[in-house]
Amino acid sequence: CIRDSYDQLPSTFPSLAQPTPRPDPKIEQDRLLRRILTAGGFSEAATFTFIEKKQAQRFSEASDLVPIENPLSEKFSVLRPLITPGLIEAVAHNYHRERQDVQLFEIGACFSKQGGERQALGLIWTGAATPNHWSTSNRNVDLYDIIGIVERLCLAFGVKALFTPTFRDYLVEGHTATITKNKVANGTPDPLPLEKPPSLGQLGQLSPSIAEAYGFRNKEKIYVAEFDLSSLKEDLDNVPDNVYVQPLPRYPSIIRDVSIIVDETLPASAVRDTIGAV
Repeated sequence: CIRDSYDQLPSTFPSLAQPTPRPDPKIEQDRLLRRILTAGGFSEAATFTFIEKKQAQRFSEASDLVPIENPLSEKFSVLRPLITPGLIEAVAHNYHRERQDVQLFEIGACFSKQGGERQALGLIWTGAATPNHWSTSNRNVDLYDIIGIVERLCLAFGVKALFTPTFRDYLVEGHTATITKNKVANGTPDPLPLEKPPSLGQLGQLSPSIAEAYGFRNKEKIYVAEFDLSSLKEDLDNVPDNVYVQPLPRYPSIIRDVSIIVDETLPASAVRDTIGAV
């Protein structure tokens, strides 16, 4: 028989022999990614890891694709080499249902014979650059918008993004760049890039021929970016966790405007790095 009811039992807590372990850093890093991108207007997508071989060959060499031994159908015959193909298909799905302003991102695994499995982050942006509002005129997204969100992501992970013009078969030439990194020390980027800065990924405008293959008919400009997350996250320890306070300057600041005439073919990054080195 029960002599005393449960409410008569004394409350006790188990003794803690050691402090609770910290969460896996990868979880916090992915949360940081999601927080920055959702604040920038992006929505998270989840696409298939298995894709059609014909679709994958637009983004990778056929010899580097990883086939599935017993695929369910031809549409799921290889492992995706990039996240970008699935995001394009998701945007096309929205486009055919009258949703033309789309910003998506996805964090997931990609596969290749040479590199094996790796974690990647993919972004895609098409349509309006900003939400409709009566006080401003509408503007479509351009290359500098996708560059801006990439720079914001890199700074959050202790990296200063550097953009070098490059060529990719699935991107528009002249609107394509390789994302490389310059480490940030104590919250301040190095004035000059590394001799051989490691590559983080690439960004650019999707080729119109590939966009047409996915059913886009009105020559919409679609911008994509893809990161290697292992390279992006390795410098996260360089980001300062503490907030430092310093006294106000004793004397007022002096601002001068300086005009410099340079050749129009000179990249803006070269001008910026030269100024930063002074």
